Amino acid sequence: MLDGLSVDERARQFQAWLGGTWSARHFVADENGIVGFATVVTPARDAELGAGVAEVAAIYVLADRWRQGVGTALMDATVASLCGDGYEALVLWVLEQNTRARAFYAARGFAEDGAERIEPRLQLPELRYRVALSTI
Repeated sequence: MLDGLSVDERARQFQAWLGGTWSARHFVADENGIVGFATVVTPARDAELGAGVAEVAAIYVLADRWRQGVGTALMDATVASLCGDGYEALVLWVLEQNTRARAFYAARGFAEDGAERIEPRLQLPELRYRVALSTI
């Protein structure tokens, strides 16, 4: 599915985050080349969540680097960047069928919060996960 995504569309999305109503924080895992990245937007894009909730808008690690601590380091960096900024919780959206990612998030204390939607580009169901920052 990711192979079918447009680089141009992704670039436009990043530009919107950088110039939009959200503040974006970007993290890059560089080990003799980029092996992963994460983006956190504040506040979360779902307005009903309020100003105290941040959102992991993207986290990706190259498949040949899975289970080597890269994703954990990126997630740890996103959480550390929010500490002291008054955020109470962190949310993210994950494709329902992405069991590997869902297990990764669950191992870090995230749980489904009951929100569901259809991802607009892929037309696949997504679930929202949430964690209280005080617990991680």
